[in-house]
Amino acid sequence: MCASFKSLVCIFVIIILSACGGHEYPASLLTVDSLSMVRPDSAIMVLRGLEERQSSFSVADSMYFRLLKIKVSDKLYVKQKSDHEILEIVKYYENGGDPRLLPLAYCYAGRVSFDMNKFSEAFDYYNLCLGTAEMDRDIDLVSLVCSQMGRILQRCKLPMAGVEAYQCAYRCDVVRGNVQDLMFDLRDIAICYYNADKYDSAYHYFSMGTRLAEINKDTMLLSCIRLKQGSMCINLGRYDEAERYFDFVKSVGDSLDHNALLELYAKLYSRTGRIEDAFACYEELQDKGSIFGKHVAHEGLYRYYTYMGDKSKADYHLMCSDSLRREIREIESTENIAGKDMAFKKLFVKGRNDSCAILISAVFLLAVLCITVIYLRKRKFSEDVTCNENAVSGIMKKKTRHVVDEDYLFESSIYQKLHSLIHCGNTSEVRMTENDWQALDDVINRTYVGFKRKIFLKYDISQVEYRICMLIKINVSVKYIGMLTNMSVSSVTNVRTRLYKKFFGIDGKAGDTDKFIRSL
Repeated sequence: MCASFKSLVCIFVIIILSACGGHEYPASLLTVDSLSMVRPDSAIMVLRGLEERQSSFSVADSMYFRLLKIKVSDKLYVKQKSDHEILEIVKYYENGGDPRLLPLAYCYAGRVSFDMNKFSEAFDYYNLCLGTAEMDRDIDLVSLVCSQMGRILQRCKLPMAGVEAYQCAYRCDVVRGNVQDLMFDLRDIAICYYNADKYDSAYHYFSMGTRLAEINKDTMLLSCIRLKQGSMCINLGRYDEAERYFDFVKSVGDSLDHNALLELYAKLYSRTGRIEDAFACYEELQDKGSIFGKHVAHEGLYRYYTYMGDKSKADYHLMCSDSLRREIREIESTENIAGKDMAFKKLFVKGRNDSCAILISAVFLLAVLCITVIYLRKRKFSEDVTCNENAVSGIMKKKTRHVVDEDYLFESSIYQKLHSLIHCGNTSEVRMTENDWQALDDVINRTYVGFKRKIFLKYDISQVEYRICMLIKINVSVKYIGMLTNMSVSSVTNVRTRLYKKFFGIDGKAGDTDKFIRSL
C-alpha cells in the first residue's frame, strides 16, 4: 500500500471518530490511533510525550490513552505478561464507556490472552469483538480479529475452521485494498490446507501468495511463505528443496522468523543425519524459543544425549520435555474451542450489514478486477488454470478415492505408438503429430487425474515445456525426449532446470524437476 494511501486512511479514521456523536477525543490521541496502523514506532514516541499530561485527561481520554498503549505495544510485537490492565479497560467500556471503542477493547483483550497462551479466553473476546463491531466502521479490526481466530484454530488443530476464518479476513482485506495483508491471508490459508493434508490446495494458495509477493517486490513476505513451504517439504521428504527455502529466508534476515527458522533447521538436520548441526540449533532454541520451540529443543537434546550415552543430561531434557508437553496439551485443548460460537461465519451471510452491503460488493468486485489485471499483465494464464477453490477441494475428495490404473496408459494406442517411434532405429522418423500430443495428454490426465492442472497451478508453462513434462511423467529418457521434441539433450536439460526455477522460485537441478513431475 503506497504512503499516500496510508495517509488518506489515517485522515479518514480521524474524521470518522471526530464526526461521530459522543465524546470528542484530543487530536493527539486520534493521531496516535492512526499512526499505530502504519508507524507504530512513531506512535509510541507520541504516547511517551503525552504521559506527563495523562493526569489532566478526563476519564474517557485516560482510558483511551491506556487502550492505545496496549494497541501500540502489540503493533511493536511486545508481548503482554499480565491481563490486569486490559481487563480494567474492558470493564470500563462494558459499563458506560464509549461504545465505539468497545470492539477495540475486546480485540486487544483477545490479543493479551493469546500472548498469555489463554487461547479459549482469547477466542471468547474475539467473538465479542465481532459481535459488537460494525463492518463499515471497523473493517480493519474485523480483518485482524478473523486472522487471529484463524491462528487459534490452526494452533488447536482445527485447520478447516481456520480456512474459513482466514477467508473472512481475505474478504475484508480485498475491500480494504491492503495487498500486504492479502498476501499473509493467502499464506495462512495455504498452511491450514497443508495441515488438513490438502496438498493441492496448499500449493495453489502458496503459489498465489508467492506471485503477489513477487509482483509487489515484498521480500520479507516472500521469506515468510518460503519458510512455510520449506516446512512442508521436510514433511514430504524433499530435504534439498527445504534447505534451499530456508537458506533464502536466512539471507533475507527476518528476525521475526528467526526462532521458527532455527526450529526448522534443527528438524532438517536431524532428519538428514547432521547430528552436530541439529545439536547447535537445539542448544540455541532452548533459550530463545517459544514454549513450542523449547519443547522441540528439549526433545532434540534428549535424543542427542541419549545417542551420546550421557544419561544424566538425557534425563534432564526428558523431564523438561514432559513438563512442556503437559503445558502445551492444556494450551492446545480443542474441547473449549471446537464447541464455541465462531462469529466470523456470520459476517458475510445475507442480511447482515445491509447498510454497507452494496458498497462492499462493489468495492470487492473492483478490487478483484484490479488484481486480475495485475496478474494478466504479469503472466498469461491458460484456461486450464482458472479453477476455483470448490473445484480444487472437489478434486481432492475424488483423489482420496482414486486408484491409479496405469494399465490404461500402457495399453493405450498412443503409448504403444510412442514406444514404436522410439525404438524404430531411424531418428529422422521419430516425430509426433499434433493429434499424437493431444492423445497423449488425454491418456496421461485420465491415468494421473489432475496432472495438467497441478502443473499449471504452479506456473503457466509453454506448450513445449508441458510436452517435456508429460514425457518425464511416463519415464521417457532425456535422449528420447530430445528426439520426440526435436531438441538436443543439453537443451532438454536446460528446460528441466528452468522449470524448477519457475515452479519454486529458486534454483534447482534438472533431476529435482523430474522428481517433482513424477510425484504428481
